Amino acid sequence: MKAAVQYAPFDVRLEEVPVPVIKPGEVLVKIKAAGICGSDVHFFEGSHPYKMYPRIHGHELAGEIDQVGEGVSKVLPGDRVVIEPLLACGTCFPCRKGKYNCCVSLEVIGAHMDGGFSDYLAVPANKVHLIPEGMPVDLAATAEPYTIGNHSTSGAKVSAGDTVLILGAGAIGLTAIDFAKIAGARVLVAEMSEFRKEMVLKFGADFVIDPSKEDLLARVMEITNNEGAGIVIEATGVRSVMENTENLVAAGGTIVIAGLTNEKVAFTGINFTKREMNILGTRNSAGEFPAVIDAIASGKTHADLLITKKFTFSQIVEALEYTTKNMANEGKVIIEF
Repeated sequence: MKAAVQYAPFDVRLEEVPVPVIKPGEVLVKIKAAGICGSDVHFFEGSHPYKMYPRIHGHELAGEIDQVGEGVSKVLPGDRVVIEPLLACGTCFPCRKGKYNCCVSLEVIGAHMDGGFSDYLAVPANKVHLIPEGMPVDLAATAEPYTIGNHSTSGAKVSAGDTVLILGAGAIGLTAIDFAKIAGARVLVAEMSEFRKEMVLKFGADFVIDPSKEDLLARVMEITNNEGAGIVIEATGVRSVMENTENLVAAGGTIVIAGLTNEKVAFTGINFTKREMNILGTRNSAGEFPAVIDAIASGKTHADLLITKKFTFSQIVEALEYTTKNMANEGKVIIEF
């Protein structure tokens, strides 16, 4: 089979490799569509903290069951599926609490092990989720990033009448808009990219604020009658933006940190008690694929708008180079097999 093998930063080669041999309890998936994630870009350029070469990346995956291993009954050859890329131990404290996304020995397909930038991928049968008949596989490949947006909003218990401020409108910020609106919230988004600001409006946000042109705090207070946003979702990964969330959130409100940074982030201690400010971490998702697939298939999301460019698998090196250079000017880039 063909696979995109990365040997070093910016060194990805489309090569012939053996088709995986499935074990009992596993299925072999013929990959049909794969999204390029921001983490794939970081692997490509060598900046990801979990980089390990050689490696086949890719974890936003949809395909068709080609073979089923011994003991597998939930799916059959020919079934179309989305792959959930998180492999957890099932026994540690977070796993016992249902938070397998925080497993202390979590392994992610396409990061800790080879992923789906390949013709075939072997995965445990409990990590595939059926997609409805007629659902395009390119839309199905957006399910993984959409589960992250959903996890951010569900963790904060977004509900009708809430005001949600989303900082950053990359793929995760955009998917969070959809699920905040599905919950009935009013949505404010802070974003500087002209392309992303247009996307924010297409996704139905109520307000878009450009912090490079407006005073973000003053504008948020104006919109919220000086209360601040009840829920603030940080999706930039920028330390200064994270730290500013305590000024933007309402008293008794919730901050959700979805962005990634290795830097130390400081908050004013008194705000935890004086304003009972809540700060939530969020990592990937846990148990949300079926509901997210249903939301995409039923047209409740803007998954069709999220996809802004497509490449064939034979063009994957070009696709990675393009995405690396154009992150701020694209939504989701999809590889079609």
